Amino acid sequence: MPLRHGSKIYLQVLLDPHRFALLQQIADNEGMKVSALARNAIYAYLSITPDYEAAAKLDKVEWEESVKRRVQGRMNARKADKE
Repeated sequence: MPLRHGSKIYLQVLLDPHRFALLQQIADNEGMKVSALARNAIYAYLSITPDYEAAAKLDKVEWEESVKRRVQGRMNARKADKE
């Protein structure tokens, strides 16, 4: 069962040690975290599928809604503090 973190989903991947070391080396050379490099690689792979653009657009809309909710929550908190 995938774990959720807000609108994101955790993915656990088991890698063999030497291939992980190679991934770590590439990430270090790029100045990235391993998880960011792996995420970018997964998204690059998915980008060749026909449904990728539609999924990316839906993710963008969901992200924008999340940002709007956070901004609205902060504005409401400031109003409550002033009262």
